[in-house]
Amino acid sequence: MEGTEIRRLAVLSWRAYRFAIIMALLAIIPGCNFLYSGHGGPAWLILPSVFPVTLFLLYRAWRNALPEGHPRPTRFAVLSLISYFPLSLLAAMLGAASIENTFGLPVQPLFFWGFFIFPIGLVFNGSFFGL
Repeated sequence: MEGTEIRRLAVLSWRAYRFAIIMALLAIIPGCNFLYSGHGGPAWLILPSVFPVTLFLLYRAWRNALPEGHPRPTRFAVLSLISYFPLSLLAAMLGAASIENTFGLPVQPLFFWGFFIFPIGLVFNGSFFGL
């Protein structure tokens, strides 16, 4: 890969995953993770929208590509979504540990990961509310 191709891939990755990256970093970085406080922090309300927004941004990148360029964004979307699941699990584990260390709020990593992959997370966790 040459430099411009790597730069294009980095820009596309940032455009598609910026919201997920920001939400993960807000959970992981102590001090910023007050948005996930146990007293109804606003990030808990925003977090279920991460995966749908990511899908929308990937679709928008695919739609905005030139017709002859559709295979590349399609391949990028498929490969990056395959990577999204284990990377979001890692982010959820780091975020849950950070939130627990900062606030003493016990957060189960798989529960937290369910929010990163909502609505698929409902299937893995049964439901977010134990129903």
